[in-house]
Amino acid sequence: MEDRPDKTALVPLAPCQRSSFEDIQCVCSGISTEKTVNELVNSLPNVVMILNGSRQIVFANRALLDMFGKRMDEVLGLRPGEVFDCIHASEGDGGCGSTPFCQYCGAARAIVRAQQGVSNSEECRIARKNGDPMDLRVWGVPVALAGQRYTVFTILDISDEKRRHALERIFFHDIVNTAGGIVGLSEVMMGSLSDEDQRLMGMINTAAETLISEIEAQRQLLAAENHTLAVSPDALSAATVVKDVVAVYLKHDVATGKSLVVDAASENLSFVSDKALLFRVLGNLVKNALEASRPGGIVTIKCERMADAVAFTVHNSGEMSQEARMQVFQRSFSTKGKGRGLGTFSVRLLVEQYLRGKASFTSSAERGTTFRVELPLELKADAGKELNP
Repeated sequence: MEDRPDKTALVPLAPCQRSSFEDIQCVCSGISTEKTVNELVNSLPNVVMILNGSRQIVFANRALLDMFGKRMDEVLGLRPGEVFDCIHASEGDGGCGSTPFCQYCGAARAIVRAQQGVSNSEECRIARKNGDPMDLRVWGVPVALAGQRYTVFTILDISDEKRRHALERIFFHDIVNTAGGIVGLSEVMMGSLSDEDQRLMGMINTAAETLISEIEAQRQLLAAENHTLAVSPDALSAATVVKDVVAVYLKHDVATGKSLVVDAASENLSFVSDKALLFRVLGNLVKNALEASRPGGIVTIKCERMADAVAFTVHNSGEMSQEARMQVFQRSFSTKGKGRGLGTFSVRLLVEQYLRGKASFTSSAERGTTFRVELPLELKADAGKELNP
């Protein structure tokens, strides 16, 4: 795998010189007559520019022209920041790419890397003179056209994505603090209440703790999907992990009228993994198994040693339908209705991309349903880092 460039490295300033408008028009005419290139670029929904060695636009697709309501001749010869009305684009002698601010610009970095022959992507923030600031994901790809080297520069507006991520962080922070306050207050109040009121306050306390757990589960899932989830390996005991999961879910509403037991053949062994993520994985499997069980049903959790791994299984006596077996790990599928399909999806995501293990299942009328999670005996501290863009 190629080493990633240093994200903090300064981008060399762009040369001030520009190609003449006549030369650029000539290149644009040549590209326009290439029917395949023209149709391909204009069929893309994202903004695409073809840049020459001076970072000037020699061709732009319909998406860019529609975004700014301009004609092709109005954008030819401009640099990307000049098209987007960047506040720094006119500060240097050579325009976009020639100011000290441009040395830290993701767009400039992507173009420079492409001019060096490396396809790459970056994120870029643009403060505009007239218009809202923009968060962009940009791609620079080197290409050869008619024997000349150019850069295909593609842009995707991710402002909404960034805004949503910021709101999610604020939301999770505030709601966890609120739920935590309920837990704390209920614990303080229990000492001064009657037995019956203590029982009711205990229920409030448990509900608030469950709420926090569900919030943290959603926060972990979003971080995992966004490749920002941190992995924290620690020395663990398999028996202790299983015991903790059972203790929590025995008190859960889904366990009412059902049994949750540890298989007598379970083995205890030491291994290194992320406790919080593993607890989330096993908790999801246990909860799903309890929900799938009828009153009086038994859910069994087991841990066992393998040659170079530790395996956890969760079993219930029910059989999954053919439809469920074919879609069980998909993000939006659930046997419990629309919008409920994150449990098993998150299991595979966390196990295979962050805990470096394997998630699988079997289901039949004779043997019931068993979900199995196999994990390495030692999870490395840098697991998951290569997933980050």
